This record gives sequence, structure tokens and C-alpha cells, in this order.
Amino acid sequence: MYHHFAETDAHARLFFRSPSRYPLIIAAYVLADLLVIAGIVWPVLWALLLVLAPAYLLFRVRKVLRPGLLSQVPYAMYIVVGLDMAMFLGYVRGVATRRRQAVPRGP
Repeated sequence: MYHHFAETDAHARLFFRSPSRYPLIIAAYVLADLLVIAGIVWPVLWALLLVLAPAYLLFRVRKVLRPGLLSQVPYAMYIVVGLDMAMFLGYVRGVATRRRQAVPRGP
């Protein structure tokens, strides 16, 4: 479902105007990738990644961090990553199909 919403948001060009915060989610994953790559040269950046990645996940699952739901936190983290990937891939697919539909086809 998130994949479909993201795809239709891409068709409507709602990257910065959507309440789903696509730029922030994509920026978080791009930053993590850059920290992994730059960590090859500067291993201190891997330590930064080990601090920032759990902080991001805990921020995203903050509603589950109530006393009665602490056992659900690991599952919520998997769901967060899955939803983020669905939104990211759906938006990319929407951009790709939007461009494909914009190309005029011959008779």
C-alpha cells in the first residue's frame, strides 16, 4: 500500500509537498550509505553510523516505546525499514513510469 501511495505521489510530483516526508527518509538512507562508503577511508565514520542508525530507528518507533510494548520494538524496527523501502521504491517506480508515459509514442 505504501508502495502504491508513493508511486502515485511521484506521478503527481509531490516530492517536497507530501506529508510522507520523502526527502527526509531518502536523505537518511543516502547519509547511511555515504557513511558506510566513507568509513572505508575514515573508520571513525562507522562509529558515527552505529550511533545514528539506531537513533533513527528509535525515533521512527517512538510510539511503540511505551512500557507495555517494549517487546514489540524489534518487530517495529523491521516494519520501519520495510515501509521506508516500499516508499522509496514506489517513488522511484512512479518517477520511472511518469517519464515513460510522457514520451510520445509513434503511430
